[in-house]
Amino acid sequence: NPAFLAKEALTHLGQARHPRAAGALVSLLGAWEAELEREDVDEAAREEGIASLDRVASALARQERPEGWRALVEHALSAGPELGGTTGRLAELGTRDLSSSPDVVETLVSAVREGLPRGMLGRLVGRKGHDLPALVGALAGTRTPEVRALLEEVQKRFAGQEPGRAAGRALEGHPAPASPTAVAGHSGELDPYGLPALLHRLA
Repeated sequence: NPAFLAKEALTHLGQARHPRAAGALVSLLGAWEAELEREDVDEAAREEGIASLDRVASALARQERPEGWRALVEHALSAGPELGGTTGRLAELGTRDLSSSPDVVETLVSAVREGLPRGMLGRLVGRKGHDLPALVGALAGTRTPEVRALLEEVQKRFAGQEPGRAAGRALEGHPAPASPTAVAGHSGELDPYGLPALLHRLA
């Protein structure tokens, strides 16, 4: 189908809270991964594939379903160079509270800890070091004591480096557990296609 139609369909699937939508997006993620891993893919097809992976990843994050989050994190950690910037596709995951999926949180926490250098004089080098800001950012919306402690540790140890700054940004929107009398509300950025979903939720 035309690219614009596929893009609109992906946007709709990202907003549809349904197991079939999540399953379709996970399948699309795998299909595009397999396509880009072929040796005979031309440059135009590769660019379209990477753009499609970006859109699928964003839709999976918005799905707010454990199977979608799990597939997205596995994709990000695959680090296949032919797939483009896989960890960068975790950005929208950082706007979601992942605490309802402990295995996803544990995978991300473990990935962050594995990327941290050992010892006081350790420096962030190599692929894992470059991926740390994205991995830290993916936990920005998760409100658990374990995640908060990890963010505080990264911010303290790497205050002058990008992982520390990423942890600091996450902590700014990561308050301590609210008191029982706190009033719940809605806040945050609204993407261009999110208004219908927001109005439906408020209604």
